[in-house]
Amino acid sequence: MKFVYIGFLAVTLVTPAVWGFREARRLSRTKFSRTQGTITYSGIASGESMIIEGNEVQTFAPDVRYAFSVGVDGFEGGNLSYMKKESSRRADIERAVSSFQAGDIVSVYFDPNDFSSCYLSNPAKFVWFHLTWSTASILIFLGLSTAIWIVL
Repeated sequence: MKFVYIGFLAVTLVTPAVWGFREARRLSRTKFSRTQGTITYSGIASGESMIIEGNEVQTFAPDVRYAFSVGVDGFEGGNLSYMKKESSRRADIERAVSSFQAGDIVSVYFDPNDFSSCYLSNPAKFVWFHLTWSTASILIFLGLSTAIWIVL
């Protein structure tokens, strides 16, 4: 029975941790470049509805679009950050969007090998997020599996 519990923990804690380590590695190896861009649209989009305590709740997401150039080629993007933001509180999204007005000049971080990977905040700062989260998952797995091994 121990092996079933420890196997379940491995699937639920180690598998996502491995994904996190791989994502941290990918982000750290990607040499994001920075250029200037222009906000072309700033608004709020309706996200997917979700059920909370039996009630259907509408979610909202930032809808900020921008244009930037690299050399003679022009590109468009719509990601504020590497981590997607969506909330059931419209005020949270309004606050996030309020600092971006059409015509504003902004810094755009992009992957020179994949221009569709572009963001208004530096995605390299999320390497530490993934490393911390993955390490914590592994430590929790080790602690729980040791406790299961001893108790059962």
